[in-house]
Amino acid sequence: MASDPKATKESVVRLVELLHRVLNSPHEFIHDDYLKAAVKSQIKLAAYSDADRFIYGSSLNTFKKITAGFGEGFEGIENLRVLVGRAFAKQKPRKNKPGSRRTLQEDKANLLKVVASQDADLQRMNLVICSLSNLSRELA
Repeated sequence: MASDPKATKESVVRLVELLHRVLNSPHEFIHDDYLKAAVKSQIKLAAYSDADRFIYGSSLNTFKKITAGFGEGFEGIENLRVLVGRAFAKQKPRKNKPGSRRTLQEDKANLLKVVASQDADLQRMNLVICSLSNLSRELA
């Protein structure tokens, strides 16, 4: 079945769909070591097989030939592979215990970043409201 060109094209489409799903929620796939290894290089991605997902591997040249017919082409899929690899790299398990001083400090730092971002948004919104208020007075 893997030698059938239609099945190979379909399996590459399924692989691209899987990469998009991984990019959207990498935490769901963090324990799939075979998939994590596959996104490390072009050759490994082309050879990636998963019978449960009906994805069958091929050579790199065949993979490039099939993906050249896609809208994003091989370069787009290569960029997607790199993004998925980065998403996996960011999904490192927490080594700190919940409730420890270090964890609480990290949580506090994250919350301070959120507050700073919201303060900037609030200032922008106030600026827009003042501008709209001045325009409405001029028009009246």
